[in-house]
Amino acid sequence: KEQLDAALEHRFYHTPLHNITDHKLLTQIEYVALYQSIQLFGREEAGIRVYGKVADWKVVQRKEITQIPSGRGAADELYVVFSIEEWVKRAKPILPGGNGVQRVMYASKYVFDRAGEIGELRV
Repeated sequence: KEQLDAALEHRFYHTPLHNITDHKLLTQIEYVALYQSIQLFGREEAGIRVYGKVADWKVVQRKEITQIPSGRGAADELYVVFSIEEWVKRAKPILPGGNGVQRVMYASKYVFDRAGEIGELRV
């Protein structure tokens, strides 16, 4: 929950670079959506409720991300930091259904805008 609050407040998202296995995709990512897990947020608040347009991105060492302290000794690990123009709340959240998000998922904006459950995002 602290990560969500920091992401929303500072308009950014970060993930380990190794989560993006095809680095050429970095130049094609236009939006980032935040998944709230059932474990942390409960079934009532779980799913994708906010998303934002990427303004910029950069690769940095984890220790350079000061908005959220690193808790697992990953100070030198490479991370991608996406700067977000603004976070937008979806009118209807994308619900977990029987699926969650383990790391990173990709979907077109067209599919994203029409999805009602996480499973519909898998491409």
